[in-house]
Amino acid sequence: MLGFDHPESLQFEMQLTWVEDTWTIDQLHDHLLSEVRRIDAEYRRKPLQGNYSQKYVWFDRFLLRPRVQGRELTLQDYGIEPGFRVKISPFYQSEMVWGQPWPFDFRKERPKDQVLPAEDPDLLLRLDKGGAGLSTRVIFFPWLGGSSSAYIPVVQKMPKDVACYALDMPGRGQREDADGYPSGLFAVKVIAMTLAKELRRGSNYVFAHSQGSHFAYYVVKLLRSNYNVDVKALFVSNFAVPSSMAPLELDTLKKRQALCVPLRIFTHLVKGGWGCDPKLAYKSHMGYQAYQSQELWPVARLSGAMEAGEVASNFQKWCHEQGCQMEKIKVTKTCRGFGLETTAALKAGEVALSIPLDLCLTLAASARSRIGQHLLASDTVRGQRISAQALMYVVMIDGWHDPSSKWHAYLRQIPSRHGDPLWWTMPQREERLAGTQLLYEVQRHERQLEAVYASLFPALSQEQPEIFPKERFTWKAFCWARSSLSSRCFALEHLEKFMSQSEQKEHQASAELNSQLEPNEARIVECVQPNLYLSPHEQERLALDFPGVLCPLLDTANHDPSVLVDVGLCNSKGELHLGVSQRSAVDAGQEYFINYGNHRSNLQLLLGHGFCVPENPQDTLPLKLGQQPTVHESKIRQEAHKMAGLDLDQVFELSVKTPMPEPLLATIRLVVLPINKIYKMMQSGDLREQLLRPIECQLDPHAEVETFCVLRRELLKKQRALPANTSSWQGSLPSCPGFDDWCEYYASLYRVGQQDIIRAALCDAFVREQAAMDKREAYILQEEEEEEEQVDDDEVLEDKELPAKKPRAS
Repeated sequence: MLGFDHPESLQFEMQLTWVEDTWTIDQLHDHLLSEVRRIDAEYRRKPLQGNYSQKYVWFDRFLLRPRVQGRELTLQDYGIEPGFRVKISPFYQSEMVWGQPWPFDFRKERPKDQVLPAEDPDLLLRLDKGGAGLSTRVIFFPWLGGSSSAYIPVVQKMPKDVACYALDMPGRGQREDADGYPSGLFAVKVIAMTLAKELRRGSNYVFAHSQGSHFAYYVVKLLRSNYNVDVKALFVSNFAVPSSMAPLELDTLKKRQALCVPLRIFTHLVKGGWGCDPKLAYKSHMGYQAYQSQELWPVARLSGAMEAGEVASNFQKWCHEQGCQMEKIKVTKTCRGFGLETTAALKAGEVALSIPLDLCLTLAASARSRIGQHLLASDTVRGQRISAQALMYVVMIDGWHDPSSKWHAYLRQIPSRHGDPLWWTMPQREERLAGTQLLYEVQRHERQLEAVYASLFPALSQEQPEIFPKERFTWKAFCWARSSLSSRCFALEHLEKFMSQSEQKEHQASAELNSQLEPNEARIVECVQPNLYLSPHEQERLALDFPGVLCPLLDTANHDPSVLVDVGLCNSKGELHLGVSQRSAVDAGQEYFINYGNHRSNLQLLLGHGFCVPENPQDTLPLKLGQQPTVHESKIRQEAHKMAGLDLDQVFELSVKTPMPEPLLATIRLVVLPINKIYKMMQSGDLREQLLRPIECQLDPHAEVETFCVLRRELLKKQRALPANTSSWQGSLPSCPGFDDWCEYYASLYRVGQQDIIRAALCDAFVREQAAMDKREAYILQEEEEEEEQVDDDEVLEDKELPAKKPRAS
């Protein structure tokens, strides 16, 4: 009995079927696809839309290769046992394969006529900064798990007249989500087809290390035989030549499982001294296998994340080289990426780490960088003001690729993808955010970003292809820069505030300020570090839509809303630094947190940072009444809205603390009040002040009750529009969360916060409506009693006013 999931519907997860363990992978795929089609027919679903022609099956996050050396592999060879679960579509952190189906975003699928080996436009990455006409080229092949960036130190030592390229393999570095190659032969064909276009003329050399040597050997042979491309020399390092390698042994089940079962593969690599993490070969008595964990899975699938420890180490080394002060802090790997950890105890108020001011990536530094100067001087943007955010994006993308950039090591350690909703697929957004303001905001931000990107590219790439290569400045790279900047930037005001008065006086004296100028903090910083501020000419060229700054190392700290921190200028060995301190002590070995700000709602946090906070007191629910027919058809009501300063299109922010803002109630009162009552209020004084208070029953006994009825209808409409929390963990994370688990978890927290506000508002509306109804009933009873008394008084008065009868004449 085998478990499987419907590839295009979440409603049919964990289906069961009977299979034979002697079936081949192709037979298993055919059977599973027939089961899926049976489900579709039974529930009258539309036919499958994805391309399943390649017969891919995933198990344990790996793609099951159907054959090796011409031998068909079976379920036994992969160690698949009863109760195991397989898939015929990819999922989070599974292997991404060339020609795979994309059930939830069909736009990403390759056309059926392009699933065979073809040129990979993103494979070849140029690492040097030379010109376009160089005739001598060197192609670098990475090793097992290596990325193209690993060859940057080598390229820096190469002669300037040599063009240096590296293979940017799928699943590594910036191409973490790119489609990989289903087999070694497939990879060789794709690499050869891609290189053949570039290596037509000139002198070509190839250098390969470790496993890359194996691919390079066959690629060079294929280039010569199929494409008439001659490689002058192939340099190999640390790998046996193919002729010396013994063929795979496949005659017994044990030997086949040693080649196919991941745990056995990793055990062989660890014991063979290949430098793999020993935890990859660990299996507990309960069946838990360490390579399946969130932390180690990227290592297992050789995605380039194997270098996570090395990246953290290199980044920390770079920080020391740049003069950062972090004696009691180290960069470490956490479950959500990088973070900071204390190596010694820190006192309350002690500056834990600080960076030189010239290490901050500011607008001024971006505008004066090499790529920034080219952008400002280009014909594409001549005569128009450039978005300051767009300038930062361009500098960040260029710095990620350019080893000579001052911020290269810093930008390289930023994750290649983010968890904010801009990175979710359209079906995921609809499923997680339907009926929320965040869905609208995501779409609006995406349209704005697309407009900014279209204003620069591909025009810049066409105008200056060597400076702005189109394969580098892609839409995905633009999204990466946007999310990186949004989630990591600090407010510029931190650069104008000293952490203590003594340090301010010390630098004020060294700045040699003009006596006619007021010695405020900003002028002190400007005199000490003039490169932090834009010149008047630069301000005229830029649309200043980004009042922030990137602060390497400081932004590596993760967020904790309970932590109180101080960020500002401090003195470090006679230099002006930007430092961070916590107001409470921190023990050694603890993660060092900072606070991104307690004034942000979950909408702002999720959109800007990719996470949100449970029970966020700053969370709000936007509510807009919109135009009402009663107002549109009445000039008096329209005039009353203007007089009271109220707008039906205004977006009111509801919160748990303030579930019913008084301006919202005032706006509704103007909608429900009769026109004659509104006119009477307009004549009697300040209309807005009257509407902000409950309507007295003497004016209209029903208006206040109707106000809360209207509000309750609007809130219930909002509540029905919000998606229900269908996650299996219901607000808490699973034991081994993946990337999509984190995204769904935070989306769930956001929805819970919205529902909490609605419930608080409904409760408040119910209480106040009941109070209004009680007042109305009391008023009506009082009116009826007064009418009865008036009737009795009138009757008595009539009796008293009757004339006396005259005596009858005798």
